[in-house]
Amino acid sequence: MLGFFAHLAKATGGGPYTMANLHDAMVDLVGLEVALARDGGTDADALTRFRAGAGTALLDSATLVGGYLYLAADAAEETSEPDWPEWYDFCIRRSAIELIRAWFPAAATTAFDPDDLVRLDRELRRLAPKQEPLPEHLVPRGLPIGHWWWCASPPS
Repeated sequence: MLGFFAHLAKATGGGPYTMANLHDAMVDLVGLEVALARDGGTDADALTRFRAGAGTALLDSATLVGGYLYLAADAAEETSEPDWPEWYDFCIRRSAIELIRAWFPAAATTAFDPDDLVRLDRELRRLAPKQEPLPEHLVPRGLPIGHWWWCASPPS
């Protein structure tokens, strides 16, 4: 959980690695969700403190976090046939965005432009049929069933 705050602090500090640090913070969120599902939870007080602090930090970084979605949608629009590492990256990004929407609705409402989310999902639905399934060992276990992009077969 501490990695999230360290990566987000580096991202908000600016510099040449801003988006890489933000992406690392988003990967930390996905990892936390997977760990919670795998391990059956964590200290409830620690999780409550994390979610409160992370929600505030995401709200404080709303422009940067909104840019994460915007850039993911742009990258998907510019892709015709992603290789599996690129598809994996799209899946991680989309899961992080979805977890922010689920865990931190105030931050999501402030940061995310709904049109960017529609754009990203449209593009993932366009690209998914061109994808071979990801190697099983790369698909995070424990993400909510609604994270369909990991299956590379969009719902109709």
